Amino acid sequence: MDNTIVKSSGETGFVNTPDTQDDDVQSLNKKIEQLDEQNDQLQKRLLDAAVANSNYLQTIQKLKEQVNQLKLPPLFIASIMEVINDMALLRQHGSNQEVITRIPPGMADERDAYISVNLLDAAKSSRVVAVVGAGHREGIRRYLEHPDTLPPIKQLLDVPKKRFGITKIVGLTFVALAFATFLLVILGIIKGAISPYMLLVAMGYWFIINGVLSAAGAALARGHPKSIATAFLVAWLTSLNPMMAAGWFAGLMEAKQRTPTTDDFRSIMDAETIQEMLNNRLFRVLLVAALANLGSVLGTIIGVIVIVNVTGINPTDTLQNIFDNIGALFTFPR
Repeated sequence: MDNTIVKSSGETGFVNTPDTQDDDVQSLNKKIEQLDEQNDQLQKRLLDAAVANSNYLQTIQKLKEQVNQLKLPPLFIASIMEVINDMALLRQHGSNQEVITRIPPGMADERDAYISVNLLDAAKSSRVVAVVGAGHREGIRRYLEHPDTLPPIKQLLDVPKKRFGITKIVGLTFVALAFATFLLVILGIIKGAISPYMLLVAMGYWFIINGVLSAAGAALARGHPKSIATAFLVAWLTSLNPMMAAGWFAGLMEAKQRTPTTDDFRSIMDAETIQEMLNNRLFRVLLVAALANLGSVLGTIIGVIVIVNVTGINPTDTLQNIFDNIGALFTFPR
């Protein structure tokens, strides 16, 4: 590297020549190349770290799902070990724990009869050796010795129809009441007695009253905010549909937000105070569903009263006019 000595006004110094500048540029280029290599290595490491982080997150998610599955109540699968009168001894699979429970009336006898019918049918063509549970042995023997006491096979295969209980009747009554109220409003609009705007007003009152009272029930049960919001949003619709209930949706949301654990299923029977019951997640789900439904029922009743008063319709006069018009259709001139 060449340097030039400069003398001026009694001072001596060094000045870089073009060769020196070239060396400096080459040195800077080498440093830039090294920095580029280091940058490439860092980017590669960051990419590897991102992939590893993604794998860790997937592993954590799988572990969380497994933990949530462990929190769910296990299925109770058991075998009948012994039957005495109307009591049965069950042995749970896996743990071998034994439980004594009451047999539903007629359940064991129906199974004995069904097995006996099939054994007698098979014995018509060949000899039959049957291996049955100890709980069915006496019943099957009794039927085989007295086959005339066997009920018809069709009776054994028929699935009992669900009874039309008082709960369904009450539910349908409230739904019919709600539909009848809106029908009266629509008829009033058709006849010109009520402004069409009043239908929107009626729907608004219906939405607010049903929603507020159903949400209040869920809140009274100390439900999750999302459960309360669910009850508020669906109550107006479920009160018009006998196949749905606001409490069902609120209860499902509560179970999703605060999933009952196995301990909740076990401890609910041991709770001695109201506070212990309220702290149980399973009881909380049931209470949210029940009170949200109760609020929706009250909302239906109050909503009908409010709509009738706001719209100014007279149900008696409106129904009388409907019946008169129907009667006029079937009246022929003499």
